[in-house]
Amino acid sequence: MTVILKWWRFAQAGVESVTMPRTDIARSDRSFEAQWRSSAGFDALHRAALSLDRASETSRSMRAIAAARREWRAARRDARVRAGGLTIAAASATALILLALGPAGIGRFAWLLPSLSLAAGAAVIAAAGPIARALDRAGS
Repeated sequence: MTVILKWWRFAQAGVESVTMPRTDIARSDRSFEAQWRSSAGFDALHRAALSLDRASETSRSMRAIAAARREWRAARRDARVRAGGLTIAAASATALILLALGPAGIGRFAWLLPSLSLAAGAAVIAAAGPIARALDRAGS
């Protein structure tokens, strides 16, 4: 029985070597990359990316974002927590105002989630110091 099994495995390996040759994945990847880099699509995308890079270097909005990022990183943790709470509160207040101005909504409790979020944002603003100290102790 084992001789038959060995012959079967030999025949199977022979058929597999003809129908499913081993692929050199690294070589195939290099070949694909070389073909892609020489294509017109890659050239167009590369030129577009370079154009966006040049535009972002002189963009006022990118300079404003970079300045805001520097200030955010330089700020104390409690100030950042307070800013997060303020963002939540402002978004929730905006949602409540839009709900009040809009047509009949999704139900009579549509105000509940924005109101709870507004309260949570106000709580975060009020407790920014203890939250920041807890985050510092947690090491995050």
